[in-house]
Amino acid sequence: MKSNGSLLRDHVLPALDEITTDPEVDMDGDTFEVGLPTEVPDRADRATLEAELADCRDRLETSGSDTDYKTDPADLRKLRFEADWRAHRLGLLDGPHPQRLEFRVSWMRINDAVLLAHPLELFLTYGKQVQSASPYPHTMIIGYANETVGYLARPQDFDQEGFGWYAAVFAPRICRHLPFEPDAGAVFRDHLIALLHRIRQRETASA
Repeated sequence: MKSNGSLLRDHVLPALDEITTDPEVDMDGDTFEVGLPTEVPDRADRATLEAELADCRDRLETSGSDTDYKTDPADLRKLRFEADWRAHRLGLLDGPHPQRLEFRVSWMRINDAVLLAHPLELFLTYGKQVQSASPYPHTMIIGYANETVGYLARPQDFDQEGFGWYAAVFAPRICRHLPFEPDAGAVFRDHLIALLHRIRQRETASA
């Protein structure tokens, strides 16, 4: 870790001396709402969810005599988490539920640079596509801004074992929202690209 910090220092500090400034600064910015599609709870899953919830609760009730859980508090926390999530999903089956997750995206333009700030952890694939399509030479995409929504994964991550599945399916449970639909990443990418072109049009109109 120390070597990584030293490497970063040795490259960043000299670069700071090369930064040039422009006395003529043109700035603009705004905030808008974005809604991304989320998974719609399926009433056909009720029996499975009820059985899984009952199993979690039974295991929690017997944990005092179950050495597997008595000796490992982490297992107990995981069981409580799994039970709570299934109870939450069952509650969504019986009432109105959101089909989109709404959040804020903010932007700021400084001359030929644009900063886009959103509450997601956007997979690199989408960030690179936004930058490639941007009409601005300096486009910076900043995550975990305004609030925390979590990962926005790729379609293939929903069926992959390991980190991809964790990001697409499990992490939304931690952030207390339903998983995004597999195409949500592409939807958000297209929103950002369209936004960048609207920013350019707004700049041109005010020139």
